[in-house]
This record gives sequence, structure tokens and C-alpha cells, in this order.
Amino acid sequence: MTKEAKKAKKKVEDKHHQWIYETTGKYVPGGVSNYIGKLKDEGGKIVVIIREDMDYNQLSRLLNTSKIMSHARDMKGLSTWCWQRGLVPMAGETEEDREAEKAMWNKKKIIPLDIKEVIL
Repeated sequence: MTKEAKKAKKKVEDKHHQWIYETTGKYVPGGVSNYIGKLKDEGGKIVVIIREDMDYNQLSRLLNTSKIMSHARDMKGLSTWCWQRGLVPMAGETEEDREAEKAMWNKKKIIPLDIKEVIL
């Protein structure tokens, strides 16, 4: 890779959000699970909690109904789900600026969100 290509890649990666997905418990497809996944942003703030137990079937719905995630550890699918729901914050002073940035990312077909799974 040339220096210019490396600089361009770094510039794009600097705009990506780095989130953490903390999981506990076990997911049992079609059985009784005790799975809890917490998606946290860069500051450690919880963005969304995904539960799979006797009372909630949020992970099963993501995997089976929405078809966005292919398996429970699919972080690319989870980032797509967050992007589609508008959970990823866009930089910009006004709403028009934020919409323009989102349109730019959509045009490039890139989701500016990298999620790392941490199993507790």
C-alpha cells in the first residue's frame, strides 16, 4: 500500500465508531437460554440490551425474523442492525449535516461502526 492509500484508509477508520458488545450466559436455539448482550459505545454508555431468556426473545427475533444476523456472534450483522435503526451518531451541527453524512456513508456502502464482542 502506498503512503497516500494508508493515509486515506486511516482517515476513514478514524471516523468509525468503536463499540463493545458484552455478552453473558448462553444462547440455546429453541431451548431455554440465559443470554444477555449489552452494546456499549466508546464512552461505556449502554446503547441497547439484547436478552434471551424465559421472558424475552430479542436475540431469536434478530436471528430468525429480521434475517440481519446469521448467528449470535455476528457483529457485522449487529452493526447493520444498529445502522438501520439510526443508533449510530453522526457528526454535524445541524440535522441536514447529519443526514448528508449518513447519505455519504450509504453511497459508499460502508457502515461506520466496528463492534468487538467481549464474553464475560
